[in-house]
Amino acid sequence: MFLKLCVFLLLVAFFVETIPGGWYAANPNDPAMIEALDFALMKYNEGNNDRFLIKLESLVSAQQQVVAGMNYRIIANVARTKCRKGTSKPLDKCQILTQEKFAKVYKCTFLVYVVPWLKTSELRQHNCV
Repeated sequence: MFLKLCVFLLLVAFFVETIPGGWYAANPNDPAMIEALDFALMKYNEGNNDRFLIKLESLVSAQQQVVAGMNYRIIANVARTKCRKGTSKPLDKCQILTQEKFAKVYKCTFLVYVVPWLKTSELRQHNCV
């Protein structure tokens, strides 16, 4: 009986990523995932009190979940840039601050909900430490 239970649990663990509605690894090069990350950064920059914009330093992990649309759970290291809020410069042209006095790196978790056929996106959660 114990052996059957162990085999069953191993099978469940092996197939857990394929459960419908479950979270699974997102391709970091997928344009939809990149768009979700860009949206999260834009919304985070709009809503925080920092005078500098933040941008992606490195992607830690990305997962997606099929719902009535798509959820993206993205963990990323983000850093302050030399661009101040209100600048017209595109974020990809902003250099990351390196001066110790101003430089700051955060580890952020973003949850972005996207409904492609309605062309809507929503930053549902974010946590940066």
